[in-house]
Amino acid sequence: DDDVAGLFKSAIEESGHQVDLAYTAKEGLAQYNEKRHDLIFIDYRLPDMNGLDVCRSLLNLNSSVPLAIVTSGGSENAASEALELGVRHYIVKEPGLAYIKLLKSVVASLIAYLDEARIKRTSETLLNTKSNGLGKIINSDPVAEIMQEICTGTVQYDSSMRCSILLLDRKRNCVKESYGHGLPVFYNEAVIGLEIGEGVGSCGTAMATKKRVIIEDVYNHPYWADILDLVKQVGFKACWSQPFFDENGETLGSFAIYHDEVCAPDQSEIDLIEGQAKLASIAIEKDITRATLKESEGRFKTLVDASPICIFELNMSGGFNSINPAGLKMFNINEMSEVASLNCLKVPNSETSETVKVSFAKACKGESVDFEYQTETPSGKNYFSSCFVPVYDSDNEVNKVIGIVQDVSDIKTTEVSILEAKENAEFANRAKTQFLAHVSHELRSPLNAILGFSQILSSEMFGVHANKKYLEYSSDINDSGGHLLNLINDILDISKVEAGEVDLNERALDIENCVSDCIKIGSARADFSAKQFSYAMNGEHTELHADERLLKQILINLIVNAAKFTPVDGQISVSVDTDADKATTFRIVDN
Repeated sequence: DDDVAGLFKSAIEESGHQVDLAYTAKEGLAQYNEKRHDLIFIDYRLPDMNGLDVCRSLLNLNSSVPLAIVTSGGSENAASEALELGVRHYIVKEPGLAYIKLLKSVVASLIAYLDEARIKRTSETLLNTKSNGLGKIINSDPVAEIMQEICTGTVQYDSSMRCSILLLDRKRNCVKESYGHGLPVFYNEAVIGLEIGEGVGSCGTAMATKKRVIIEDVYNHPYWADILDLVKQVGFKACWSQPFFDENGETLGSFAIYHDEVCAPDQSEIDLIEGQAKLASIAIEKDITRATLKESEGRFKTLVDASPICIFELNMSGGFNSINPAGLKMFNINEMSEVASLNCLKVPNSETSETVKVSFAKACKGESVDFEYQTETPSGKNYFSSCFVPVYDSDNEVNKVIGIVQDVSDIKTTEVSILEAKENAEFANRAKTQFLAHVSHELRSPLNAILGFSQILSSEMFGVHANKKYLEYSSDINDSGGHLLNLINDILDISKVEAGEVDLNERALDIENCVSDCIKIGSARADFSAKQFSYAMNGEHTELHADERLLKQILINLIVNAAKFTPVDGQISVSVDTDADKATTFRIVDN
């Protein structure tokens, strides 16, 4: 009856709901297959099918859809059968259409039931998906399987949904992987490589802006304009996308739900996409962590295997869990299968065994230990430097020990050789010093006589020489003897310095007078003629605490050496600088 149907529709629309009318069971089932309505009122007597049979067909399509039967005179048995079938309300038409006034309360009741069912269904979907997904995450299942499990679990909430998970390539700023349920293969393949950005569909925009994007009508929204032809091939009309992130807030991808009708999500569906997106982020972060750890372990293994030093892992009983190639060579092991029989606590040498046992016991208590030991072989002694490092488990308990052993026999041999060479050099140096001191002393005695007598002859103490050549020769003898005495004194000074026997006679010296004396003596020993000579005193000069004889000897030698290697017309400069800390610097510069 069109009039009754119109009144019925108006009464429900006054409650704020959209209503579609169907006049036959066939028409109604077709509409439900297309739109998946939230509430359905069914006349008990339809032209082509019994109302209860229609209910059975609808419940086969969706067991949770709320149904209400309207009848003008159904029996109690029919009402009982309907309620047992799962019908929520059985409304009897009364004369005068008074029953229509009850529709608002019936609709409110059914909506409350629907909301409750949705919340329950959302919770169950999230719980089941989370349980299954976390199980796969814990088992380190492939990320593709986990993503598919999330998508499959989502459609349990509503079989009319489609869903997808897109993963972002952050370096290229595009989609790198696509997983989904209810979406054709060609669509999933088409979005791979798609550059994200604001205005690039729901998911591209969500990933770029880091915000949830709800588009109720993709056919009439600018975000989908560029790929609308692709969308029409798939058939969805609404898309809600939720981005998900890593612990640093960087985008990992997006989770999206698609509907074949124009629609917006209710709160339970918002909760659903947020929960599924969070689960996807956990799975992706775990996969990234696992890949990073695997890469790190690979680098570490490569480093250990390539190391020329023996590196091994011990269990808490001292047995070997693993050992690198350098260790196999050091212990003369041909096969890895032999490693299991090794134990660091079973070293043949008793002294070495005790050292290893004590060190291992300390490592098992959490202490890093360095130690050395030696072994006897037919070819001689071998020396080893070793260390034990404890490794902790998640409970902060030591559960294994890393050992490192290096053969330092060559180093020890070199150290012994260096020590022997040092002792030999010191002995030779002492012998040289003693020899020079002895020879110098033996030369000074006759040299003093030569100097004394040559001085007498050159001074003509006992009379004038008849031949002046004697006077010249005696002077030459005296000069040569004096030069030789200076050389011998220098040798003695060097010997004393090397022997550490120089006695310093330190006292306060006037710097300016000391330098002036050195310049005078130096100029007397060297030819300063035709050479430019300069002298400068800079800073506030104070007295210098030093051994006057040794200081003058150093300065005179430097001045004479400068004069010796300075060409004619060259320049020699002597300067003395005293800084604020009263540190004095002497500079003798020649060219």
